Amino acid sequence: MARLGGDPRALLRSAGLAEDALADEDFPISAHGAMTLLELSAHALACPDFGLRLSLFQDVDALGPLEAVLRNAATVRATLGLASRWLFVHSPALRLSIEEDGERAAIVFDLLLEPRPPARQTVELGLATCHRMLVTVLGSSYRPLAVSLPHTPLAPLTRYVQFFSATVHPESRDARLVVPRRLLDERVPGADEAIRANALAFLESRFPRPDATTTERVRHLLFRTLGTQDDDYRAVARSLSMHPRTMQRRLRAEATTFERIKDEVLRTTAHRYLTESGISATRLAQVLGLSESSALSRATRRWFGMSPREVRQRRGGTGIP
Repeated sequence: MARLGGDPRALLRSAGLAEDALADEDFPISAHGAMTLLELSAHALACPDFGLRLSLFQDVDALGPLEAVLRNAATVRATLGLASRWLFVHSPALRLSIEEDGERAAIVFDLLLEPRPPARQTVELGLATCHRMLVTVLGSSYRPLAVSLPHTPLAPLTRYVQFFSATVHPESRDARLVVPRRLLDERVPGADEAIRANALAFLESRFPRPDATTTERVRHLLFRTLGTQDDDYRAVARSLSMHPRTMQRRLRAEATTFERIKDEVLRTTAHRYLTESGISATRLAQVLGLSESSALSRATRRWFGMSPREVRQRRGGTGIP
């Protein structure tokens, strides 16, 4: 922010963070505040590619206690697997996962915060940082095949194509880097098994992994399958290796229901697309699995008390509250 001529302290206050919140790199701050800070920073500077620029100042050291584990995993697959397992140490609001399909693999970046603030810059920062880490570790042997953004980018699309050296697909279902599947088996140069084992033992002793509730697992699957034939309760239960009645019983024990979770996922997804993309109402209805745009209009009036167009206009297209 200082290099770009902004006032970091004023922006920290605007995001609800203390002026000295970043003085201690090991002190936790609110994920909501951090995401809001990135959006406010981009807006204040009229810098639509702020997340991409910020990634140039970050590497694996930004992950704190995870750094030694990730630097010393034997392969890219092992590195990403450990990142997926232990990313909650850095932030429980972030999730990284790997999907493999034929000759391709995808590194998928998710945000788990509810309610979720505007997050264009957070998503772009996460993708860009992961991309730069792979460039640093693998050099010329790494090059993404494609990049997906779950929003309409504020900067020109050519900026993202140039940054990632890949085809970029905006308004996608999720945020992902698509790479050749064979890349996952690339060896990580200089990896030290002893250092990795010691660092992993430290993590296991200091950061017990929180067990995901059934609610969280159902919500995650619904975000993945929304608008497909796999977003009904029977398909979700099957994916969780549960009988549908068992899943419903566990959800009731957690004071919720499948229908309530799905409605929350629909609401969150609709809000994201309406405030962070230029997707048409007809297309958004298809993404959500709604029968027609009139069903979307009824749903947004129930969720937000206004029409899809009014939700979009209220945000002014900037993503800033």
